[in-house]
Amino acid sequence: MRTFVEDNRDRIELFFLSPYAPELNPDELPWAHVKAKIAKAIVQTKDGLKDVIHRAMCRLQKMPAIVASFFRAPTCQYVMSRVFTYE
Repeated sequence: MRTFVEDNRDRIELFFLSPYAPELNPDELPWAHVKAKIAKAIVQTKDGLKDVIHRAMCRLQKMPAIVASFFRAPTCQYVMSRVFTYE
């Protein structure tokens, strides 16, 4: 990982978060969205839960506007301070 970051330092900016700062982690927002969507689902098995989560994530994947909105959340705007394009 260090080699990759070093090789791409002109395109990557690392942000070091506090050891426990879930509100600053953009990953938490999609999970909160999925949890809200599946809150009323009735599942009885681990495989059933996996299926419900998988379907919710696949639906979310098809909604780029919602995914983009996660990065506009006040706590996650630091992520959007720079926009990178990859070739």
